[in-house]
Amino acid sequence: MTIAKIAAVAIAAVLTGLASQAHATVFTYDLTDTPHNSLLDGGFYQFTGGTPRYDTYSFERNGADVKLRYDDVSRTAKIIGTGYNVDTGKSAEFDLSYDEVTQTGNKISFGDTDVVGSIAGNTVTGKGFNLTLLNDTLKGDGWLTNSAGTHFGDFHFAGTKTPDGGGGGQVPVPAPLALIGAVALFGAWRRRRAIAA
Repeated sequence: MTIAKIAAVAIAAVLTGLASQAHATVFTYDLTDTPHNSLLDGGFYQFTGGTPRYDTYSFERNGADVKLRYDDVSRTAKIIGTGYNVDTGKSAEFDLSYDEVTQTGNKISFGDTDVVGSIAGNTVTGKGFNLTLLNDTLKGDGWLTNSAGTHFGDFHFAGTKTPDGGGGGQVPVPAPLALIGAVALFGAWRRRRAIAA
Protein backbone atom coordinates (compact mmCIF):
# COMPACT_ATOMS: atom_id res chain seq x y z
CA MET A 1 0.00 0.00 0.00
CA THR A 2 1.45 3.37 -0.89
CA ILE A 3 1.55 6.37 1.41
CA ALA A 4 -0.94 8.15 -0.84
CA LYS A 5 -3.45 5.27 -0.53
CA ILE A 6 -3.12 5.11 3.24
CA ALA A 7 -3.43 8.89 3.54
CA ALA A 8 -6.53 8.83 1.30
CA VAL A 9 -8.14 6.08 3.41
CA ALA A 10 -7.32 7.92 6.66
CA ILE A 11 -8.66 11.24 5.38
CA ALA A 12 -11.83 9.61 4.03
CA ALA A 13 -12.41 7.84 7.35
CA VAL A 14 -11.96 11.04 9.36
CA LEU A 15 -14.15 13.13 7.04
CA THR A 16 -16.89 10.48 7.01
CA GLY A 17 -16.83 10.38 10.80
CA LEU A 18 -16.96 14.16 11.10
CA ALA A 19 -19.82 14.41 8.59
CA SER A 20 -21.87 11.81 10.41
CA GLN A 21 -21.15 13.50 13.76
CA ALA A 22 -22.47 16.81 12.43
CA HIS A 23 -25.82 15.19 11.61
CA ALA A 24 -26.30 12.87 14.61
CA THR A 25 -27.81 15.13 17.23
CA VAL A 26 -30.03 14.80 20.25
CA PHE A 27 -31.39 18.03 21.66
CA THR A 28 -32.47 18.32 25.28
CA TYR A 29 -34.87 21.01 26.43
CA ASP A 30 -35.45 21.97 30.05
CA LEU A 31 -39.24 22.40 30.20
CA THR A 32 -40.74 25.37 32.01
CA ASP A 33 -44.20 26.35 33.25
CA THR A 34 -46.38 28.65 31.17
CA PRO A 35 -49.72 30.33 31.80
CA HIS A 36 -52.66 28.60 30.11
CA ASN A 37 -56.12 30.19 29.97
CA SER A 38 -57.55 30.51 33.49
CA LEU A 39 -55.47 27.66 34.93
CA LEU A 40 -52.44 28.02 37.20
CA ASP A 41 -49.00 28.30 35.59
CA GLY A 42 -47.79 24.79 34.85
CA GLY A 43 -46.50 22.41 32.21
CA PHE A 44 -49.16 19.68 32.37
CA TYR A 45 -52.84 19.79 33.31
CA GLN A 46 -54.43 16.48 34.35
CA PHE A 47 -58.20 16.36 33.86
CA THR A 48 -60.02 15.48 37.10
CA GLY A 49 -63.60 16.50 36.26
CA GLY A 50 -64.00 17.82 39.79
CA THR A 51 -63.15 21.12 41.42
CA PRO A 52 -60.77 22.20 40.14
CA ARG A 53 -61.40 20.47 36.79
CA TYR A 54 -57.65 20.10 36.24
CA ASP A 55 -54.72 19.37 38.55
CA THR A 56 -51.76 21.53 37.54
CA TYR A 57 -48.30 19.98 37.34
CA SER A 58 -45.38 22.37 37.61
CA PHE A 59 -42.14 21.51 35.84
CA GLU A 60 -40.19 24.00 38.01
CA ARG A 61 -41.49 24.13 41.60
CA ASN A 62 -40.47 22.04 44.64
CA GLY A 63 -37.69 20.11 42.91
CA ALA A 64 -39.66 19.33 39.74
CA ASP A 65 -37.53 18.83 36.63
CA VAL A 66 -38.95 17.61 33.32
CA LYS A 67 -36.96 17.38 30.09
CA LEU A 68 -37.83 16.84 26.45
CA ARG A 69 -35.21 14.97 24.43
CA TYR A 70 -35.56 15.09 20.66
CA ASP A 71 -33.43 13.00 18.30
CA ASP A 72 -33.62 14.61 14.87
CA VAL A 73 -32.00 11.62 13.15
CA SER A 74 -34.14 8.76 14.49
CA ARG A 75 -37.17 11.10 14.74
CA THR A 76 -37.96 10.11 18.31
CA ALA A 77 -38.71 12.14 21.43
CA LYS A 78 -38.97 11.54 25.16
CA ILE A 79 -40.55 13.54 27.95
CA ILE A 80 -39.02 12.42 31.22
CA GLY A 81 -38.62 13.70 34.74
CA THR A 82 -40.56 14.67 37.84
CA GLY A 83 -43.49 17.09 37.92
CA TYR A 84 -44.99 18.68 41.03
CA ASN A 85 -48.79 18.68 41.45
CA VAL A 86 -49.51 22.14 42.87
CA ASP A 87 -53.07 21.11 43.80
CA THR A 88 -52.20 17.99 45.84
CA GLY A 89 -48.60 18.77 46.82
CA LYS A 90 -47.38 15.42 45.42
CA SER A 91 -44.67 14.68 42.89
CA ALA A 92 -45.25 12.51 39.82
CA GLU A 93 -42.96 10.79 37.35
CA PHE A 94 -43.31 11.56 33.64
CA ASP A 95 -42.02 8.80 31.34
CA LEU A 96 -43.21 9.21 27.76
CA SER A 97 -41.66 8.04 24.47
CA TYR A 98 -42.77 9.09 20.99
CA ASP A 99 -41.53 7.41 17.82
CA GLU A 100 -43.74 8.97 15.14
CA VAL A 101 -42.08 12.38 15.10
CA THR A 102 -42.09 14.57 11.99
CA GLN A 103 -40.39 17.92 11.48
CA THR A 104 -41.23 20.55 8.88
CA GLY A 105 -39.13 23.68 9.26
CA ASN A 106 -39.45 24.82 12.86
CA LYS A 107 -42.60 22.74 13.50
CA ILE A 108 -42.43 19.29 15.10
CA SER A 109 -45.41 16.93 15.50
CA PHE A 110 -45.76 13.69 17.44
CA GLY A 111 -48.19 11.42 15.58
CA ASP A 112 -48.34 8.54 18.08
CA THR A 113 -51.90 7.44 18.88
CA ASP A 114 -50.97 4.36 20.87
CA VAL A 115 -49.57 3.95 24.39
CA VAL A 116 -46.68 6.39 24.87
CA GLY A 117 -45.84 5.75 28.53
CA SER A 118 -47.06 6.86 31.93
CA ILE A 119 -47.62 9.84 34.18
CA ALA A 120 -47.80 9.22 37.93
CA GLY A 121 -48.19 5.50 37.20
CA ASN A 122 -51.15 6.03 34.85
CA THR A 123 -50.74 4.51 31.38
CA VAL A 124 -51.43 7.15 28.73
CA THR A 125 -52.01 7.21 24.98
CA GLY A 126 -50.94 9.93 22.56
CA LYS A 127 -53.61 12.16 21.04
CA GLY A 128 -51.42 14.68 19.19
CA PHE A 129 -48.54 16.96 20.02
CA ASN A 130 -47.22 20.12 18.35
CA LEU A 131 -43.95 21.92 19.05
CA THR A 132 -42.60 25.16 17.67
CA LEU A 133 -38.83 25.68 17.76
CA LEU A 134 -37.39 29.20 17.95
CA ASN A 135 -33.58 29.21 18.07
CA ASP A 136 -32.78 27.59 21.44
CA THR A 137 -36.34 27.65 22.80
CA LEU A 138 -39.55 25.77 22.14
CA LYS A 139 -43.26 25.98 22.87
CA GLY A 140 -45.31 22.79 23.10
CA ASP A 141 -48.95 21.74 23.25
CA GLY A 142 -49.97 18.08 23.51
CA TRP A 143 -52.90 15.92 24.52
CA LEU A 144 -53.23 12.50 26.15
CA THR A 145 -55.99 9.97 26.79
CA ASN A 146 -56.15 7.34 29.53
CA SER A 147 -56.48 3.55 29.14
CA ALA A 148 -60.28 3.92 28.87
CA GLY A 149 -59.85 6.27 25.90
CA THR A 150 -61.12 9.38 27.67
CA HIS A 151 -59.29 12.67 28.09
CA PHE A 152 -56.36 12.42 30.51
CA GLY A 153 -54.69 15.79 30.24
CA ASP A 154 -52.92 18.52 28.28
CA PHE A 155 -49.34 19.70 27.94
CA HIS A 156 -48.80 23.44 27.56
CA PHE A 157 -45.17 24.34 28.21
CA ALA A 158 -42.12 26.24 27.06
CA GLY A 159 -38.53 25.04 27.08
CA THR A 160 -34.93 26.10 26.73
CA LYS A 161 -32.23 23.99 25.06
CA THR A 162 -29.58 22.84 27.49
CA PRO A 163 -26.04 23.56 26.24
CA ASP A 164 -24.64 20.23 27.45
CA GLY A 165 -25.28 17.43 29.87
CA GLY A 166 -28.62 15.73 30.23
CA GLY A 167 -28.34 14.35 26.70
CA GLY A 168 -28.01 17.72 25.00
CA GLY A 169 -25.76 18.41 22.06
CA GLN A 170 -24.09 15.82 19.88
CA VAL A 171 -24.44 12.10 20.28
CA PRO A 172 -21.22 10.09 20.07
CA VAL A 173 -20.90 8.41 16.68
CA PRO A 174 -18.35 6.09 15.07
CA ALA A 175 -15.94 8.92 14.09
CA PRO A 176 -13.42 8.00 16.81
CA LEU A 177 -13.52 4.38 15.61
CA ALA A 178 -12.84 5.51 12.04
CA LEU A 179 -9.80 7.44 13.24
CA ILE A 180 -8.54 4.43 15.21
CA GLY A 181 -9.02 2.29 12.10
CA ALA A 182 -7.01 4.75 10.00
CA VAL A 183 -4.18 4.72 12.56
CA ALA A 184 -4.24 0.90 12.56
CA LEU A 185 -3.97 0.85 8.77
CA PHE A 186 -1.03 3.20 8.93
CA GLY A 187 0.64 1.02 11.57
CA ALA A 188 0.07 -2.11 9.46
CA TRP A 189 1.60 -0.38 6.44
CA ARG A 190 4.67 0.68 8.44
CA ARG A 191 5.10 -2.83 9.84
CA ARG A 192 4.79 -4.39 6.37
CA ARG A 193 7.31 -1.91 5.04
CA ALA A 194 9.72 -2.68 7.91
CA ILE A 195 9.43 -6.42 7.26
CA ALA A 196 10.01 -5.94 3.53
CA ALA A 197 13.15 -3.86 4.16
